[in-house]
Amino acid sequence: MAVGHTHRLRWMVMIGDGRVDAARRAFYWRGLILVALALGVVVDRILAARARVTGARRQNGVMTSRIAMPARLSDADGADARVGLANAIFDDVAALVRAEGLDVVVVRDTDLSGFDGLVLPGGGDVDPARYGGDPTAPCYDVNPAQDELDLGILAAAIDRGLPVLGVCRGLQVLNVAFGGTLVEDLAPGALRHTPGTDGCGGLEWTWHPVAVAAGSRLGDEVDADEISVASGHHQAIRALGSGLVATAVAPDGVVEAVEHESLPIIAVQWHPEAEGTPADLAAAPFAAFASLVRSGRLAA
Repeated sequence: MAVGHTHRLRWMVMIGDGRVDAARRAFYWRGLILVALALGVVVDRILAARARVTGARRQNGVMTSRIAMPARLSDADGADARVGLANAIFDDVAALVRAEGLDVVVVRDTDLSGFDGLVLPGGGDVDPARYGGDPTAPCYDVNPAQDELDLGILAAAIDRGLPVLGVCRGLQVLNVAFGGTLVEDLAPGALRHTPGTDGCGGLEWTWHPVAVAAGSRLGDEVDADEISVASGHHQAIRALGSGLVATAVAPDGVVEAVEHESLPIIAVQWHPEAEGTPADLAAAPFAAFASLVRSGRLAA
């Protein structure tokens, strides 16, 4: 074989080897890129799962707590206008929770994984059968599914040691859950608790004073012995549930706020979200609740 021809063969072999090496290098780098992308997805999923477990979300660079609020399950288009009004003020309660820097999530089940607290809002009456009451009493919007959801999610919160805030019906749900009973329908008296309407389908609150217990969580927030509140209930606590302590009482003896003697639980019978409530008094129950939530986060 001629020398020149031999050199050409060697050069072709070298070129061929170069092509093979280039292909191998391209394959290698593509593999690394795919592995990096896969690891990125895995890391993202791990971080997302961690956020769910800790209940942490970031808003404007600040870690916030997730608060569960059970949805209202009754149809607002029904015959009783009070259902629609109760559903409407649900959003007002949520707004006051958010004003404390907490993230509200409306839920329809009792799974509180990743949550830092629970708010039980207003709504219809608790089924008297739940507390041995009179089944023939004039109750409104008794909804077994709502009772099941509210009492079930409350039990889950207690089991997890989560802070709980109850508003109006929420206070009554708490009382029943701890073995207390309710007055099914308040008798007319010198002090009105039941609201009327403004003639246009809107709610007209009844305002009255309540005496606030010094040293209570609520008392520490309002910093007053007596405040005026917007009342909108026809039921009330008859016998306090186990471990609950009255922290605000109306002049006629109706219990208007409670807290638990050892658990991070507070509740008010009135409507702090009602239009006309001074901003500091509207915020007071929610500020006390937010303090319990943050204390719970620090202790976790």
